[in-house]
Amino acid sequence: MKIKTMLRKSDHSGHGVVVCLLLVGLCSSAVMAVYNPPIGIPAPPFGIDESHTMYAGQTYAAGGFVYGDAGNGPYTHYVDNTHASNTNTSNPYGTPSKPRRTIPTSLPAGSVVELHGGPYYYTSFHGRLGLTGTGTAAEPVFIRGSSSASKVVFADQVVIRGSYLIIENIKTDTVGSDEGMLSIWNPSDHVSIRHCEATGLQPLPEGQGFRSIWAIVPKSVGAGGDPETAFNDNIVFFDNNIHDNYSTYPPEYETGLQALTISGNSKNVWVLENTMAYNGEDGVQIYYNSSYSNYVADHIYIGDNLMHHNGENAVDIKQASNIIVSQNVMHSYAPTDFPASGSDGAAVVVHYDPDNIWIIHNEIYDSAVGIRSNGAQEVWIVNNVIHDIKHDPTDSSWDPNDISIGGTGILSWATANMHVIGNTIYDVDAGFGNPAGGTQYIEFANNIVADIHPGAHHIGIRVGAIAAAADVYNNVFYDSAGPRIKWGSKTPFTTLSAWTTAYPTKGAGCIDDDPDFVDPGSLDFHLDSTSPAINIAVETTAYATFQSLYGIDIRVDMDDATRPNGAGWDAGAYEYYPPVVTGRYVFYNNSAWDGNDPAANASDDAAIA
Repeated sequence: MKIKTMLRKSDHSGHGVVVCLLLVGLCSSAVMAVYNPPIGIPAPPFGIDESHTMYAGQTYAAGGFVYGDAGNGPYTHYVDNTHASNTNTSNPYGTPSKPRRTIPTSLPAGSVVELHGGPYYYTSFHGRLGLTGTGTAAEPVFIRGSSSASKVVFADQVVIRGSYLIIENIKTDTVGSDEGMLSIWNPSDHVSIRHCEATGLQPLPEGQGFRSIWAIVPKSVGAGGDPETAFNDNIVFFDNNIHDNYSTYPPEYETGLQALTISGNSKNVWVLENTMAYNGEDGVQIYYNSSYSNYVADHIYIGDNLMHHNGENAVDIKQASNIIVSQNVMHSYAPTDFPASGSDGAAVVVHYDPDNIWIIHNEIYDSAVGIRSNGAQEVWIVNNVIHDIKHDPTDSSWDPNDISIGGTGILSWATANMHVIGNTIYDVDAGFGNPAGGTQYIEFANNIVADIHPGAHHIGIRVGAIAAAADVYNNVFYDSAGPRIKWGSKTPFTTLSAWTTAYPTKGAGCIDDDPDFVDPGSLDFHLDSTSPAINIAVETTAYATFQSLYGIDIRVDMDDATRPNGAGWDAGAYEYYPPVVTGRYVFYNNSAWDGNDPAANASDDAAIA
């Protein structure tokens, strides 16, 4: 993930440039990346760039002493429950030679707790292990393992509550117990969980309830918060690894083991650069809580995560608003056969009537369905690459003539307004399907849909009234057997001209031609210079709408390169930029010629000019 991020988030002004490097022996210096948020996601105001080293050489105001340093940076509290001399008695802060046994609660501003030993398993806050502190923007509180390579294990139910509080380098693990969960309780604000790990949590037995691995939850007044008035606000999950939390994989029943649950009464939450894999249910679930339906999760940002092989979905969006899912890699989701619930194998699910959902610039593959929206107000699916979406081969009822089928890149019904703009959908059983009724508007524009299953469809809208209201324009529909458009029925049109003749107001600017990707076999979906998708698209209202809502311009492609380039917009997820050579490759040590030989250099210049 970090390598991907560094490459993607460097200067993209030279998209399509052949970068030429001078390689002299072996590189010995490290290149540090400056964090930039994913496309369309604002940078969090707190929680990523702050470091406990800000306190080096300073005086801890609450204790009246200079910060200590045992070789891992400044600290105020030193905790090691395995040290022979550890004690809490007359030892409010601890030192390496005489550590505290437990972490103090209600840590004041400027506190830095350095943790060693473990596992930690005790109760200190409402019957749970509490990590609590009240920092400020100028003096945040840190509770930290000494390094990301030496994560300290917590084996109890961990509860976090506080302000301007950073938790880093810890690991939640059951270690033989049945606990190991972590939750943030309201009211909390400006809390960051980063460089941490969660593994080993088992589900409750079937029928005995659900448990989340990590969660942001509203708690009752009796637990110190009021879900009607007190929110969790400005929460960051950054660079964590939540993995292998299950009893059996694939799961045999609905476990509720979400890697991360975000409940109502949460707002301004960032989930960035995490890995979530092999967990019992979803990667991220934005939870519908009917008890607090007026306080839905709002402004949730899910970006640049790797999510795969979770038991149901990568992202499950229930009742919520203003959700941006950007630049994630999501793959390997399969149907479940739970008796009462489960999943159709969709990587992303939108339901329970959320509003203003933006799914942008993601890569989704190797799943039974790419994206499913079956109950929402406004959904925007913009500039994604969706490929290798195939139905379950063991499903004997699968019929390519249907519109609601596994193997569909994007499935939608019961969605008031569905906008599908500028996506590349390749090697799928079906491209887009809308199989059911209701009041719905569909905009399908600037997409490339190529290589579908025989008998299926590039686009299929089952209900005539919905098809009549839909706007479909400036798309590339391609398959070697020709396009298949199902419009108001399951019987396909097999040429664009037959469809547009029958429905003259539909299909403006659409073409049936090979999009001419650079190398689709190697998953390179950039456009070659001969691609008919170049300059055939138009700017839709998606970009101005996003900018008006969030103040960010997303007129960029999957490489973060500006759109449009040239005479017009290009269809699909990538804008075409002609390659430009900016230098010369010069090799030392392993070259067959001397890089300083003028003749060889001249020959090389001619070859790449």
